[in-house]
Amino acid sequence: MGLIKQLFYQGEYAQVIEKTYESSRPAESSDSYVFTLGSLSFLGRTQEAEAYYKSQQQNLTSLE
Repeated sequence: MGLIKQLFYQGEYAQVIEKTYESSRPAESSDSYVFTLGSLSFLGRTQEAEAYYKSQQQNLTSLE
């Protein structure tokens, strides 16, 4: 299990955001997108979650 996924399932949403959304380094994989989006939402940062979703929409089609 990847680190981001593990942190998410442990409820460490702030750490997920710190390591993906707020990091200058890219996330470990495109799979972390859902955990980042979920973490933003669970922490009540819904406007940021929506903006992140929209900014990643182009990349989402490649995940399907």
